[in-house]
Amino acid sequence: MLKVGDVLKNIEAIDYSSEGLGVAKFEHYTLFISSLLKGEVGDVEILYFKGKDIAFAKTKKIHKFSPHRITPLCPIHSACGGCSFQTVTYEEELNIKRDKVKKDLLKIAHIDFEVKDVVGMKNYHHYRNKIEIPIKEDKRKKCLIYGLYRKNSHDIISFSHCLLAKECLEVALAKVVDILNNYRVKAYDEQRHDGFIRHLVLRANERDEMMLTIVTKDDNIPQLDKIVKDIVSNVPNIKSIVLNIQDKKSNVILGEKERLLFGDKYLSVQLLNNKYEVSSKSFLQVNYLMCEKLYTRAIELANLSKDDVVLDAYSGIGTIGLSVANKVKHVYGVEIVKDAIEDANMNVKINNIGNASYVCGDAREYMLNYRDIKFDVVFVDPPRKGLSSSFIDSLLKRKPKKIIYISCNPSTLARDLAILKDKYNIEAIEPFDMFPRTYHVETIVGLILKK
Repeated sequence: MLKVGDVLKNIEAIDYSSEGLGVAKFEHYTLFISSLLKGEVGDVEILYFKGKDIAFAKTKKIHKFSPHRITPLCPIHSACGGCSFQTVTYEEELNIKRDKVKKDLLKIAHIDFEVKDVVGMKNYHHYRNKIEIPIKEDKRKKCLIYGLYRKNSHDIISFSHCLLAKECLEVALAKVVDILNNYRVKAYDEQRHDGFIRHLVLRANERDEMMLTIVTKDDNIPQLDKIVKDIVSNVPNIKSIVLNIQDKKSNVILGEKERLLFGDKYLSVQLLNNKYEVSSKSFLQVNYLMCEKLYTRAIELANLSKDDVVLDAYSGIGTIGLSVANKVKHVYGVEIVKDAIEDANMNVKINNIGNASYVCGDAREYMLNYRDIKFDVVFVDPPRKGLSSSFIDSLLKRKPKKIIYISCNPSTLARDLAILKDKYNIEAIEPFDMFPRTYHVETIVGLILKK
């Protein structure tokens, strides 16, 4: 029987997990192994177990190397876990992601349909327009440090350079932390539930203008006015500074209360010829270039006409629905997050769109309450947990002509398609690499109602 600390010799990775780990078999165990690519053979050490037959391990030594292995550019990639594919060529990464979509569809939904090659990026570094960085206190140096969480822990690994973040965000982050240290601001302590700074959240638009959100335990930071003034003077392109209060003992980054410290409440972002005002709590895709490519293809698949009535479900701030408003009769949007809907309706006004309306609520209840509206096309872009079963039921009852499903999780996509395929034909399955060097993949599926 295996136990923690055991070292297994000459283990071969035969596949990849959904999180980019190497998968191997040993006796009756399934092993998930960090830093071992498919086809590689190495010695691995057991770290922990999940159930009786699943073990997680790390690679100790590689005896047979994959031809797709490359030297990682990031020195902390294996520790922080943010980049699953730093050690593999980008071409192979796209193949892995396509295979993941295909395997989930076949295994979960029994769908054997052509999955197009993943649409990738020419420059797959420095694409993230938003970073959420935890702040801790270095007890020895008596100063604030920032970094990324070590995998499966709350230990912070310091970094000075992240290959995923836009470079303007890295520069701003370092300067803000230096200013906080100059004023000897204390970091929040999870154990004692005291101190101030918990996270720094930075978002940039396509012009590198930035919004800074300072997440604190309470609103009593000493010399806060001077801190804000120094940040504005020393960090170029800061257009907004928001103080967010998270006073709960929680892993949730943002709290409910916040106030504006400087500049505008919103950051202006341009997507597909529309302008969007984005607040500190708004969800927006972190990769502008790929977001525009994804939306463009989704709109093409919808093949919209001027007589179509569109539902933008799980709408966020309205980026999909408002992108198609000029092509259709009317766009209705629904989103359960109140802040997002407020932003969506503001964006309707900013862009002078007269045929779009957004409401806050559950998508299923919306479908039930607005039975008098006949939806021709429904766009869905749910979170990782996918569509709720009740919303799928309402879709099957309302029978829109087309459904454009945008998914960030192949397994829940497959689960939902297993139900939808009884009444809908699949027109296309097209993955997009919204998050290069990570294990995430975005997928568009076009569905047409069966006659």
